[in-house]
Parts: sequence; C-alpha cells; structure tokens
Amino acid sequence: MLSLTLYVRTRLLAYEQQKVRVLHNYDAKMVSAVMQAVAVKELAGELSEAEQDLVRRGRNASKAAPRSASVGEYRHSTGFETLLGYLLLSKQHERLYEIMDKAFVIISRKLLKCDEECGEEKNEGKTD
Repeated sequence: MLSLTLYVRTRLLAYEQQKVRVLHNYDAKMVSAVMQAVAVKELAGELSEAEQDLVRRGRNASKAAPRSASVGEYRHSTGFETLLGYLLLSKQHERLYEIMDKAFVIISRKLLKCDEECGEEKNEGKTD
C-alpha cells in the first residue's frame, strides 16, 4: 500500500539524500491540503466522470479544516485523497500512479514558482 506521503518522499530521494530536514520540509509542503487542492483542481479536466464523482463525494464529506488551509482547500484535498484511496483499494495501480505523477509535477511547479516569487520579494526588501 502506497500513501501519497511515501510516494512523494520516494520521488524526492531521487533529488537529494543528504539534507533530510530540507526533504522533510519540502515533503510536508507537497502533501499539504493547500497543495493537494491545487493539484486536484488542475487535474479536474483529466478525470473521468466516475473519478470526478469520487472527488465530489469525498469533498462533501469533510466538515472542519485545519488552520493551515481554508475550508475549500481542505475539502478539495479530502476529495483528492478519496480518489487516491479508491484507486488503491480497487487495485487500479496504473491510474493511481498516473494521477500521483501528474500531481507531483503540478505541485513541484507551484512550489518552485512560489519559491522564486518569495525569493524576489525578500531580495526587494534588502538594501546594500
């Protein structure tokens, strides 16, 4: 059984094995409700009707959200996890990996873009 966290950590190890804290921090960002919501929204057009229904049902099942995400983000991430869980339990491993691979790329790009923008903002505030 492969969780999203384990999948992300395995992928990240291919890039860096020496900086455990950096990997952990990046991993935590990648599997956060906020980033999962970004991924599922971007993947929506690539999901079948049945998969979209699973996301919708899972999204509607969540009640409260953690402080780190809005209620909407948390609901979308819950829907995404519902889909991944269904694909795992129904042994649709090829589709599961396809969706996780695409989500990994989407989230990585979003985090890199955020890091670049945040870096620029930090540099603008510095004076030489």
